[in-house]
Amino acid sequence: MSDADAHWNVLTDPWLEVMNLDAEPQVYSPLEALKRASEIRCITVASPLDLFAAHQFLLTLLYWRADVSGGVQQVRESLLRGETPRVVLDAIEAEALCFRLFDDNAPFLQDPSAQATKEEYSAGSLFAEFASGTKIAHFHHGDDKKMRLCVRCATIGMLRVVPWTQAGGQGLHPSVHGAPPIMAIASGRNLAITLGRNLLAPRVCAGSARWSGHFVPTDKYAAIPYLEALTWNPRRVHLLSPQIADVCWRCGQTRVAAVGPIVYLKNKETEKRSDKQPFAWEDPTAFYAADTPYKTMKSGVDKKKEPMATSGRDLNSLLKGENAPTSAVVAASPDHQGLVPGHSVYDREGQQDL
Repeated sequence: MSDADAHWNVLTDPWLEVMNLDAEPQVYSPLEALKRASEIRCITVASPLDLFAAHQFLLTLLYWRADVSGGVQQVRESLLRGETPRVVLDAIEAEALCFRLFDDNAPFLQDPSAQATKEEYSAGSLFAEFASGTKIAHFHHGDDKKMRLCVRCATIGMLRVVPWTQAGGQGLHPSVHGAPPIMAIASGRNLAITLGRNLLAPRVCAGSARWSGHFVPTDKYAAIPYLEALTWNPRRVHLLSPQIADVCWRCGQTRVAAVGPIVYLKNKETEKRSDKQPFAWEDPTAFYAADTPYKTMKSGVDKKKEPMATSGRDLNSLLKGENAPTSAVVAASPDHQGLVPGHSVYDREGQQDL
């Protein structure tokens, strides 16, 4: 294992796949992507879940340090002009130590105290599509304790935890939204404009981002500050130091530094109060029922509609009609080039955009 792997930094190391304005693939760090946002056409990670998680991470960084440039609205207007404020980039870069994945004291989005439990789980726990535990292995059979993820894939898995964590057995509860809702990204002709169209000033206070440690809400009975919600961690995760593995089970790279098994525990501090009293948080990117504040919309679970999911028609039918759910991002960005929910890509008329 090299020193570079041991000091892997989610903010400054290159792992984010993008396409530039000449349709050429590139791999940048998130910080470099923010600096070059006007030169990047779009993020090109394959999974829609990863695509949303990557966008949300970049947006969270901008929300986090928007104060140094006059606030969220000022940063939004700058991005819509194709410019990422230099003062915001400098402020984010100055905090790079917060994003070390294997830091001894404050590893990114992890709770080092969870390691004391000595409970180890499959590294695939970070990815809903990986079979682990009692899940049925549709495409990949293997031993939970032998699964390994390279540091790039582990990074993507960690970024999924906040927006996409689902409920599971043994009291594992989902993230701040409840069961993962339909989310949207309004897109533009370059990444700067895309980020600007999705950076909306929430109607609650900012609070503080929680980049490491055992996540405990400030007050889960009150309206949740938006930086706290954007870093809301429903799991107590800890990645052990990477070791050389024969293969990464996700991307297939061989002889790479990899992690697994991992500590992956429920966080009792983030259990929601009840179905009748959901957390008071409205994410601008999520779709909400028109008549029920804070109740996010999910795609259909009716087995009769399962064939519709293969083409995205399940979401198409849900998003149409007089009582269709709304998203603040979509309402604020009527001229977006496309709408990217968590499962498919749609244009403004709700037709699938291939």
